[in-house]
Amino acid sequence: MKRVIINFFVCFVILLLFICGINCQGLPLVVDLSNRCYFPPVGEQVGPTCTTFAVCYYLLTYYQVKEQREIKNNPSWDPKKSSSCIFSPSFNYNIENRGEKGVSIPSILESLKKFGCAALDVMPDTGDYLIWPSTQAFEQAMWYRIESYGMVFEVSYDSTNYHREVPLTNNDILFMKRLLNKGDPFVIAIPVYSDFGKNIN
Repeated sequence: MKRVIINFFVCFVILLLFICGINCQGLPLVVDLSNRCYFPPVGEQVGPTCTTFAVCYYLLTYYQVKEQREIKNNPSWDPKKSSSCIFSPSFNYNIENRGEKGVSIPSILESLKKFGCAALDVMPDTGDYLIWPSTQAFEQAMWYRIESYGMVFEVSYDSTNYHREVPLTNNDILFMKRLLNKGDPFVIAIPVYSDFGKNIN
């Protein structure tokens, strides 16, 4: 059985259990977006591309497929059947990485504004971070640039880690719950110990 590498430093939220003891302004206790047809299949991360796997492979694919199917009435966009409907985690990572050290969430969001992102069939995820995207990949990516992005809360970032100066407030948590309840997933970063996952078989 092929090993799937799961990196929880950047955790893409597709399932959130609302385990707080109160019913927050009529929100359901459980929201599960994993059964939505907009998500691509669970992929195998190759190399330190956790950020672009979360932002490009999952999040951008979700929103682009949702737009194509619901707004543009294009049911042929099916990430479960075609890699042409899935966005590559390698495209923006290979543009933005500074060696094999990973990239920050804000830098990839800015990259999506500037370059967009190419599909997986045009820019396969090979794990080789030194491969520059092809002309075809850049031309295709321009069609999928994002106009803007938002942050639920901001963090400080340096070359070693993310850190938040102020703890999450109840309003922050409520806002994230409302996003999920509307069917709008997001990306979060979770710090873990350096030996996390080393003994996973």
